[in-house]
Amino acid sequence: MRAPTLKKHTIMKILNHLQNFIYGAIFGMAIVIPGFSGSTMMVVLGCYDKVCAAFALDFKFIRRNLGFLFPFGIGVVVGIFGLFSVMAWLLENHAVPTCMFFMGLIAGSFSVISKELPSVRERQLKAYHVLLGVAALAAVVLMIFAQDSMVDDTAVAITNPLWLFVCGFAAAAAMIIPGISGAFVLVMLGAYQTIAEAASFGGLNFAVLVPAGIGVIAGLVLGARAIRYLLAKYRKGVYCVIAGLVVGSFYVIFMMIVNEIYFDLSLVMGTVAFAIGVGASYFAGAVKN
Repeated sequence: MRAPTLKKHTIMKILNHLQNFIYGAIFGMAIVIPGFSGSTMMVVLGCYDKVCAAFALDFKFIRRNLGFLFPFGIGVVVGIFGLFSVMAWLLENHAVPTCMFFMGLIAGSFSVISKELPSVRERQLKAYHVLLGVAALAAVVLMIFAQDSMVDDTAVAITNPLWLFVCGFAAAAAMIIPGISGAFVLVMLGAYQTIAEAASFGGLNFAVLVPAGIGVIAGLVLGARAIRYLLAKYRKGVYCVIAGLVVGSFYVIFMMIVNEIYFDLSLVMGTVAFAIGVGASYFAGAVKN
């Protein structure tokens, strides 16, 4: 009876590594597309705390969780460099079902997020918890309105190393916060096109990538450490903010397709994709538990 047990254990281990790889690919894909939040996806998939601990360079945690971090890291690289073009194509040609799938992922995650929120039954919920969530939601909505007034950065070429460092730092620090798109921050700072072109396989520009990359590393480490500190001290309050930001992410993605929704085949496909997203998110939460 021992051989079947070992075989089952091996299969479960492979499936677990595959799951972590997929989580990394989703994160990597989301962080390079303006409007999408990689951290929201990590909250949705139930591994936000782990990702923050890794970015914070908690070496004790990293040593204990290499089984998660190694396939996750490979997935991030694949998501950034391999799936970005696929995602861009899907958004251009099948925006409604693609966005509705991610909306489904977010909607299905609330059963997981609700477990971290203050309990009404146990009288943990206070007025300031509600205000934190509403303020976070309002901040995301205001960013949508701010986006409409942003100048298109496609014609801007940024070469100042200090400014590239600042842009990378700001985008990475923002990326740690669920609901905030690091790529959108680069758009607001006028650096998205410059960095995207510098990172393309056909024209790697290290004069741009090195200062921006150093900024990204610094932003990730300091941002993740700040989030971990807040989670340790004020976990319920932080998750109220996260809940507001995640609801805001749902609104952000919806606004990307609001003018493209018609009663046609794409809406049918979108409804199916939404249901699949809800199911996938629920399944991810069940696997975590």
